[in-house]
Amino acid sequence: MIKIAEKVQADLEKRKEEKSIAEQTTIVSVDEVNGKVVLEVESISEHIQKHFENQFGDILVIKQGISAHPEISRERNWTKLGGGIALSDYGDPFGVCTSAGIGEKDSRYFLITAGHCLNGDKSGAYQYDVRVGTDHTVGNWNGIDVGLILLDSTNELSPRYVTNYFYWHAEDNDDYDKRIEGIGTYYYSGMYLCKSGNTTGVTCGYLESTSYKYVDYAGDQYGSQKLLKINNDNNTGILNYSSGGDSGAIVFDPYAFLIYGIHSGGESPDGSTNPTYGLFTKITDVMNMYSTPSASFSIYK
Repeated sequence: MIKIAEKVQADLEKRKEEKSIAEQTTIVSVDEVNGKVVLEVESISEHIQKHFENQFGDILVIKQGISAHPEISRERNWTKLGGGIALSDYGDPFGVCTSAGIGEKDSRYFLITAGHCLNGDKSGAYQYDVRVGTDHTVGNWNGIDVGLILLDSTNELSPRYVTNYFYWHAEDNDDYDKRIEGIGTYYYSGMYLCKSGNTTGVTCGYLESTSYKYVDYAGDQYGSQKLLKINNDNNTGILNYSSGGDSGAIVFDPYAFLIYGIHSGGESPDGSTNPTYGLFTKITDVMNMYSTPSASFSIYK
C-alpha cells in the first residue's frame, strides 16, 4: 500500500509540473482499515480523475473539497528555553510559530520548530522578540517539516539557557508546568496525543494511522512533506484542533509526557478554515535525519 501511495504522489507531482492539475493543496495517505490509498484534493478535472482511476483502479479513493494549510503566531521572552513558546523569524512571511523543545548535537543546542517557519538562511532568529540564535537549517527539502535554530552562547545580552520543560497549562503559573520525560518511538493507530501551541494551547486527539500522509501545502516551496494525522477529540469541547501560530508546537503523550513530534498544520475536510485534524512530523524522523555516524542528534531531556 505504501508503494502505491508513493506512485500516486509521484504521478501527482508530474501532473502539477505539467500544469494539468492546478496549484493546490494535495494529500496522499493510506487507509489501513479499508485497504485503500486516499487522494485528497481541493478540486480535480474529470479527465485527470479518470486517468488516476484507470491507472490505480478501485484501490484509489479520490476526495475533493479539502482545505489543508500550514499554520504559523505564550508570548513573552523566556529566560528558560523549552517547548510550547512563541518563536519568530524576522522577514519570514508566515510570522510567529511555536517551539517543540530543545535538540542537542556536538555540544550545540537548537530550538526545534516546523521547517516552514524558517528559511535556513543563517539570519537572526527570535524567541518572541529577542534574538536567541540563527536560522540554522530546515529539513523540508527532504520531506521532513522541521527547522532548527542554533542557539547563541549565553551572554549578558542573551542570558538564556536550555531546559527540558514545556508549556502545558501554565497560564496561571507564569512558568512551565511540564517537562519532557523521554522520546516516543512507538506509534500506533488510535493512540492519544496532544499538541501545545502558541495560539490554541493544548488540544488532543487520536492518531489516525501510522502510515505517512504526503502533504503538499498549496503555494509552499518545499513540496510534499511526510506527516501523520491526528483526529481531534471533540469530547474536550474544543472544535478546532489548531490555528495559525501553532506550527512547530510539541506533540506529546499527555500521560507519560514523551515527545512524539512537531505540529505542522491543520486539515479541514469540509473546506473550511477551521482545522478539525492535526498534521505532525515524527520526532524520530528528525533525530534520524540530523544524526551522523560520528554524532547523534538527540532531544534534550
